[in-house]
Amino acid sequence: MRRMDLVRAAMATAACLASLAVTSPLHAQSDEELFGGGTTVVAAPPDTTRDLATSTFEESKTVVIGGDITIVQSVDLWNGTISQTRGFWSQNLGLNFDTRPTDDFRVHGRGMYEMPNSLMSGTFSVQELFADLSWNRTVHLRAGKQAANWGLGYWWSPADILSLTPIDQSDPTALRSGPVALKVSLPIGLGQASAYATTQGAASIDQVGFAARCEFVVGDSEFGVGGYWRKDNTVAPRLVGTASLRFLGLDWYAEAVGSNGSGAPDISLPGGLLFQGAAGFSWSDKDKEGRWDLRANGEYYYNGRGAADAAAISGHGWNHAGASFAAEGLGSSKLGVDAEWRSNLSDASGYARAVAAYEPVADFRLEAGCMAYYGPDGSEYTAVVEGIDCGSSGAATYAVASLRLWKRTTLDIAYPLIGDGARPRLSLVFFGQF
Repeated sequence: MRRMDLVRAAMATAACLASLAVTSPLHAQSDEELFGGGTTVVAAPPDTTRDLATSTFEESKTVVIGGDITIVQSVDLWNGTISQTRGFWSQNLGLNFDTRPTDDFRVHGRGMYEMPNSLMSGTFSVQELFADLSWNRTVHLRAGKQAANWGLGYWWSPADILSLTPIDQSDPTALRSGPVALKVSLPIGLGQASAYATTQGAASIDQVGFAARCEFVVGDSEFGVGGYWRKDNTVAPRLVGTASLRFLGLDWYAEAVGSNGSGAPDISLPGGLLFQGAAGFSWSDKDKEGRWDLRANGEYYYNGRGAADAAAISGHGWNHAGASFAAEGLGSSKLGVDAEWRSNLSDASGYARAVAAYEPVADFRLEAGCMAYYGPDGSEYTAVVEGIDCGSSGAATYAVASLRLWKRTTLDIAYPLIGDGARPRLSLVFFGQF
C-alpha cells in the first residue's frame, strides 16, 4: 500500500475509534482494604500508555490478544450471605488487543466485562481504544479513548487533570480510565511536547477541552508544565507543574495546580484562584545477595478545593498525608512486614494497616495482622466502611489473615475487633492471565 493510502486509512481508523469509544469509568471499588496489594486487575502490554515520541513500535503483521479473569467468592460468616466482591477485587473478564501492521501505525484496545453477581451477568466497558500514527518519526498522533496521566503522586495526584477517575487508594497502581481525545506529540531534545483536544462528553465545539504540556530533563531531574482550558468554563481553567529529582538517596516528586474556580458545581466550594499541591518521596534498597528488599513511600497533599464536609466527596478536606513501608526476606529469614497509613488530617480520620508475612517457599505465603479505620462519626474514612456502625468513636478495627497459593489464589479472612454491626468475612480470590 502506498504511504498516502496508508495515511488516509490510518486517519479513517482513528476517526472511527474516536467515535466508537465508550465513556465509562473503571469499576467501583469496595472499601474492604485487606492487604492493599495483589495483581493489577487489567493486564495490558507494558507499553500501552507510552508515547510514540519516546518509543518506536516494532512492525507486527499479527494481532496480539490477551486478557485476564478474576473470580471472587466471599462469605459473610455471620449470616451466611455470599457476594462476588472482596476489597478492590470483583468478578471480571478483561480483554485487550494490539496490532502494529507497520512501524508507524498501531491500534490498541482494552475492555472489561464486570460480573457483580453469581449469575455471571454484567456490563462491558471500553477502557482504552485508540490508534497511533507517526509521521516521519517526528510528529505523533493518538486518537481515541486513551490514558492521560500527568501526575506523579501515589495516593493523591492533583496534576492528573485529564483522567476520568481519581486514584483508588486501595489499589494505587491500578489502570485508570482516560478521555476520548486527539493527542499530538513530538520530541524536544530529551523532553516532549504534547497537545490534547478532549471530546469526552462533548456535544458542541464549546464543550471541547484543550490541554497542552511540555516535559524537559535537566541533569537527573525532570520537570513538566501544562494547562487546560474549555470555552464554556464548565471545567475551570488550570495550570499544572510537576517536578521529580533524586536527593539524599531518595526519589522526590512534587506537583502543583492553580485553577480559576473549583470546577466542582455539585458541592459548595470556594471560588476564585485555588491551589492544590502534592509532594512525596519513594525509596527502595535491595541486597544483591537477597538478604532484604526494602521499600518506603511518603506523601503530603494540600487540597485548596477542600470542602467543609469532608465526607461529601472522597479526597476533600484541606490536608492529607500517607506513608507506607514494606520489607521482604529479612536476613534471609523468609519473613516480612508491610505497613501503611493514610489520613485526612482536616477531619482527623484515617486508615492504618500492619501485617507480618512468612513465605518459606515459592507460591506459598501466609500473612497476618490488623487494619483499622478511625475518626469522628461521618468523617471521610469512617464514612466508607459499609455495613458497619462505627458508633460515636468512629472506629472499626479488624484482625486479618491471608493465605496465598500458586501466586494466583488467595484465601483470606477479616474478623472485626471493634465496630458494632461489623461482620466477619471469608473470601477466596482466583486470578489468571492468558
